[in-house]
Amino acid sequence: GYGLAADWWSLGIFLLGLLSGELPEDDWLPYLALGISKYDDKLLPSLLDKAKTGKPLLKALLKEEPQKRLPMQGMKKMKTHPWFYEFAWDALENQAMPAPFVPAAAEWSSTDATY
Repeated sequence: GYGLAADWWSLGIFLLGLLSGELPEDDWLPYLALGISKYDDKLLPSLLDKAKTGKPLLKALLKEEPQKRLPMQGMKKMKTHPWFYEFAWDALENQAMPAPFVPAAAEWSSTDATY
């Protein structure tokens, strides 16, 4: 059935798209269903070699066995993964993290599609 492990799998696929700049190709789907960790050299774009912590994070999120996916081992493991080095988890939890972009109020209107 569907559970939290499926959400973490989806996050892994989403990150794969963000990091590679493309969605997984159709011929990847059978491999993704079996767990990307077995096929990472074939599937993960060479671009990810430059993101040294990106490839291990993807492998941890896209494990074949749902209960072995990184966050299923506890959020502490997720928070301490090297990908999140220097990420301000406390600021996020306390809603104190500044927004990366805030449009100027004078420039924004309800009909402006820019933002």
